[in-house]
This record gives sequence, structure tokens and C-alpha cells, in this order.
Amino acid sequence: MSFYKTYSTCGIKVAEENTSGWNKLKNWFKAEEEPGRDLVIKNCYFKSQAEVAGETLVLNGAGLRSIEGEEIYSVGLYLPTKTTRADTAKALLGARRVTLYILKDLVPADFIPSLRNGIQMNTNETSQEFIKEEQAQIEELMERIGSFAAGDKVDIDWLPRKGTSVKVNGKVVKDRIRGKAIYDAIMFIWLGNHALEASLKDSLLHV
Repeated sequence: MSFYKTYSTCGIKVAEENTSGWNKLKNWFKAEEEPGRDLVIKNCYFKSQAEVAGETLVLNGAGLRSIEGEEIYSVGLYLPTKTTRADTAKALLGARRVTLYILKDLVPADFIPSLRNGIQMNTNETSQEFIKEEQAQIEELMERIGSFAAGDKVDIDWLPRKGTSVKVNGKVVKDRIRGKAIYDAIMFIWLGNHALEASLKDSLLHV
């Protein structure tokens, strides 16, 4: 009989499965074909579902962001329903969530350039101009947070009719950045045609 023992690491809980008398740590880098299953990536636990704005979202996929072999964060994408298409992920009605688990200490100089470059590479010029103010709010928030420590959990939520909400370790640090365009632009940093990392995009879209 399978059961999960949980303990604290990565700032969250890790699932350890006992299937035949001993515990074996699951370290999946891509969602398995079995639907509705929790995932563990680099000791970070992604639940198969998340409650956002009164909606039950499903884990579409999760993966690992690395640069030149250095692991930066693990990230999971939650949608109203599963899809393998980036354009569908953007078009679906309802809430969204991107969850990141930070794997190394980071300062604004580490992630603001990635934000800017990711938006520039995956959002057309007209849309970039349209979201300029909202992007500035996101960058200001990053500067205000100051740093992320290994183990921190960051939730970036889209709340229909309200806006983008950002939580760090469960605490709301920014609420209601209005306009869905900025959320789509952030999401497409990982899902766009020029995503930060092709293999990560495939994992998030469960390709």
C-alpha cells in the first residue's frame, strides 16, 4: 500500500513514497502520464490541484530552470484544464497560477533582466507598450522584496476581474496589478516561441 510521508525541505513539504517496505524519494522532472498526480522536482512538492480565486486548477506541468548547469528554480503551471498548447493556456477562461520554488539565493539583478528579456522576446511591441506601467510595478515589487532565499515559494496568480496577485511563502506581497495582458506576458516568458528554456516549456505544457 502506498502512502506519503512528508517532511520540511525546500521551504515546503516533500513527498516520499513507501511502496514496498522502504522509502524512495521521487524526483520527477516532467509530469507522468497518470493524470491528477502530485509531482516532486528537486525536493519541491507540486500538488496536482490548487485553489485560486475559488476555482480548482490542475497542475498542467512542472519543470526545472537551470542556467549553464546551475539549478535556479523549479516551476509549476496551474490552469483550469490541461493543455499542451501555449495559446490555449493563454485563452482559457478562469484563474491561473505559476508557482516557483527558489533553489538558490537570488537578488533583483539576477531576475529582473530575465523578466525584461523574456517579455521582450515573447511579446510584440504594441503589447509591450500597453503593459509598460504594469511591468514597472512588477519590477518595483522585485526591488522591494530585495532578495529570494533558497527554499522560498512564490505564487503568481491571475484572479479574474481583479488582476495579478503575488505571494511569497503564502503572504500576499502585491495584490491586483490590473490587466490580463501583463499576466500573459509573464506566463509567456516560459511558454512563448522564444521561451527562456525549450525543455522547461515542454515540461510545463506536458509535451
